[in-house]
Amino acid sequence: MAAPAAVAAAASSPAAPRPTPEGLVAVTEGQATILYDDAQSVFYNEVQEFNRDLSISIIRTWLAGYRASQLQRYEKRMSMPDRRPSPNDNDPKKPEKPQMTIFEGLSATGLRSIRYAKEIPDIDEVVANDFDKRAVAAIKRNVSHNDVAARVTPSHGDANLVMYRAVSEGRRYSVVDLDPYGTAGPFLDAAVQAVADGGLLCITCTGMAVLAGSQFEACYAKYGSMSLPNAEFCHEMGLRTLLHTVQTLTGRHGRYIKPLLSLSIDFYIRVFVQVFDGPAKAKRAAQDSGLVYNCPSCYSFATHPFGKSVQKGGQSRTGLSTGPPVGPLCAYCESPHHVGGPVYLGPLHDVAFAREARALVQKHPGAFKTHTRITGMLTVASEELPTPLYYSVAALCRVVRAQSPAIPVFASALLNAGYQVSLTHCAPGMLKTDAPPAFLWHVLKHWIQQSGWVRKNVAHLSPGERLLKRLGLHADASRFGRKPGLVRFQINPTANWGPKARAGNTKAIKNVASQKEATAAQPPAKRARDA
Repeated sequence: MAAPAAVAAAASSPAAPRPTPEGLVAVTEGQATILYDDAQSVFYNEVQEFNRDLSISIIRTWLAGYRASQLQRYEKRMSMPDRRPSPNDNDPKKPEKPQMTIFEGLSATGLRSIRYAKEIPDIDEVVANDFDKRAVAAIKRNVSHNDVAARVTPSHGDANLVMYRAVSEGRRYSVVDLDPYGTAGPFLDAAVQAVADGGLLCITCTGMAVLAGSQFEACYAKYGSMSLPNAEFCHEMGLRTLLHTVQTLTGRHGRYIKPLLSLSIDFYIRVFVQVFDGPAKAKRAAQDSGLVYNCPSCYSFATHPFGKSVQKGGQSRTGLSTGPPVGPLCAYCESPHHVGGPVYLGPLHDVAFAREARALVQKHPGAFKTHTRITGMLTVASEELPTPLYYSVAALCRVVRAQSPAIPVFASALLNAGYQVSLTHCAPGMLKTDAPPAFLWHVLKHWIQQSGWVRKNVAHLSPGERLLKRLGLHADASRFGRKPGLVRFQINPTANWGPKARAGNTKAIKNVASQKEATAAQPPAKRARDA
């Protein structure tokens, strides 16, 4: 985390705002004040304040570790015999001191860039770029109004060309932030190259009808992946689709990713991903990529990675996986499977990082207007299982027309059986678990038997009826029951029935005779009860 003094300085109250020029409207968010009017197409989206607050907290948390690693690398290079400082500042062998730079590809009013410059310590430069000339004019005006001209550089150009140019000139950015209107797909190839080794890639996508909706054709065209319409886990599917696209693009350039935080928020998704150089690790991406088999009728699903880790010669390598894990028809309701993907199947979050970010926000709540929601979102994310996708308990019960159990009741059944369970930040009432679908239906079978469920509510020949038949009494179970008229075990003919006494034992014979006499003297009703 950032040094306390630096964070406190960044979170301190801003200086008195300048007078608002006539004919313009001033809007203050965080420590930044932007000027705009209703007539221009460049707009201020106040709903996205949570996005900007969250981004600042994440970049602050990440920046402390990144700066330390960069300085360590710089000092190591400086200590090398052929790289020692030279009196000549133009010595090409002299390593340059690392600079902390942020590139915002689609800046609009420049609000995000200005907030980054004023609220994140140790940032050397923020490049606020936009392709719209009117937006660039607004950026310049707001940069001047906020006195951040020394740290914010307005840029006019196509975001892809600006990033490609930076790569060709050997000056990659510490942070690349993409927050477009719609999909970020057209900018991803340039972004994964323009971010520095170990740098942070921040991506927002608002086209959820494509990523998590019914437009699976458009999803494949833009992201190279098929979405699954009407899947209960569609929002997490959208996150994993975007991460798979980023992972695939980085691999083409000998790089790999490490997701720090991946969130589904309101009408968009936001991911924070570290990008590293490493061709060897880039080859292992197949282990974290695969397909999703989803039953649209009973909501059971399975994932199938393309590769698996194998040991060869004392080293871990990627081997071919076997499968598929399911047949053409669902094993529970006999409906055809839908196939989605490929998607990213690795962890969505770095749990330790999410906890660090939450601690920073809790320590400086005044720095973030939306700190309450940020804390809640980071808390749930830090508790999520890395298991891909999730179930809706209500949807499972809807298949068999049963009342849904309370989430703690259903979760307790899974936990008592030794499985892991967690909530998901994507939607309320959903559960992530490593329990197989067969066990989930086993739990629901016992639940509906105890809840006064009426079977006639299930339509004839429906997936629910087929599923219930499979959950019912097994055909071979009848041989374990009792059949009328079939005697297999001896019924006690008398009281104290057992082996006879040894021949010649007079005392034992007398005892048996006395017992018979006592039994004969009993009333018939009592003898029947004793029998």
